[in-house]
Amino acid sequence: MLSKRKFRIMVGTMLVLMAMVGVLSPIYFFYLRFDGKRMYNRLKNNKQVYVNDTYNGAINSAMYVTDNSDTSALIEFYSIAELGSGGGFIKFPIRTMPYNTVFYLVNDAALYNGSKVIEVVYFDTLSNTLDYTRGLVYKGTVHMNPPSDSLLIRKDKFH
Repeated sequence: MLSKRKFRIMVGTMLVLMAMVGVLSPIYFFYLRFDGKRMYNRLKNNKQVYVNDTYNGAINSAMYVTDNSDTSALIEFYSIAELGSGGGFIKFPIRTMPYNTVFYLVNDAALYNGSKVIEVVYFDTLSNTLDYTRGLVYKGTVHMNPPSDSLLIRKDKFH
């Protein structure tokens, strides 16, 4: 059985925790609602690009990483794919970007520097909060123009 003192401490702790959840939850959801809009306003004037993999002759979704420590594995995979060897072992978490959607460059200068990876952002324009996906993609998978119709038709034949 709980003593009165322990019971009061327990009830007081529960009340404090409930008050914290009641205060912090709206702040968190407010942040989520406006984070995508802030990111979009920051990047909307940056270059728009398309990200897809065409190394095997058909169009495929390009893989991306979110952690800088995985970029060397991404570069290694796509460097082998560029040679026509079908790609190497995938040594990073598999995440893919849509192949026929507009992306925004985080840094426009990344197209012209010596880096082999570029940071891009994809916005879900159908959501009210402008949810976004941010990732590092191999530079060879970044294109200035949308995929050609012939690539899209070839992709549709496989489905």
